[in-house]
Amino acid sequence: MQPVDLIVFDLDGTLIDSQEGIAQAMNLALKQVGLPAKSHSEIASYIGN
Repeated sequence: MQPVDLIVFDLDGTLIDSQEGIAQAMNLALKQVGLPAKSHSEIASYIGN
């Protein structure tokens, strides 16, 4: 058996509600590249299906 290097879980909406954290992280990333922040509801619309 080969060793496992990485395990990825898709948590949002299944095991935890991470919308707030995703919105904060996205707005921080946008700020760092000089782009305007987006509203929580707009970012939430990107999450999911």
